[in-house]
Amino acid sequence: MAPGWREKGIGQALTSRLIECLQKSNAKEVFLYVRPENKVAVSFYQKLGFEIVETIKHFYRNGDDAYSMKKGA
Repeated sequence: MAPGWREKGIGQALTSRLIECLQKSNAKEVFLYVRPENKVAVSFYQKLGFEIVETIKHFYRNGDDAYSMKKGA
C-alpha cells in the first residue's frame, strides 16, 4: 500500500474481507508470498494471523527470495 494510505485500516479491511470470502468458499488455508525485506508487509500479515512457512529462493523474476506465508481460513 502506498505510504500515504497506510495506517488507515484499508489494507486490513480488504484482506479480512478476502479471507471471509474464502472461508465462505470452504477454503482451508490461505497462502501469500512477500519479499523478506518488506518488513512492513511481513508484520502486517503476521498481525492478521499469517505465519511464515518457508523461504523460497529466487522466487521473483529478478532473483529475489520470497516468504511463503499461510493462514488457516
